[in-house]
Amino acid sequence: MEVTPSAAAQKRIKIARMIRSSELYKWLADKRPEQLENYLQLQYYAKLHGYKPGWAWYQAKKRGFIR
Repeated sequence: MEVTPSAAAQKRIKIARMIRSSELYKWLADKRPEQLENYLQLQYYAKLHGYKPGWAWYQAKKRGFIR
């Protein structure tokens, strides 16, 4: 009998691989959205956490990064 990881476990594995692959992801791993300083960081944060594509734009607009 083969044991397959659950969807939640697969998601955690994917996130762990992303964090290991990039210095920016390592830096973002323990940050909160309020601590991010530009639109690019918001985009990477959104990708890391599986947010919808418009989330980063909305946050940037709300914080004045985009006029």
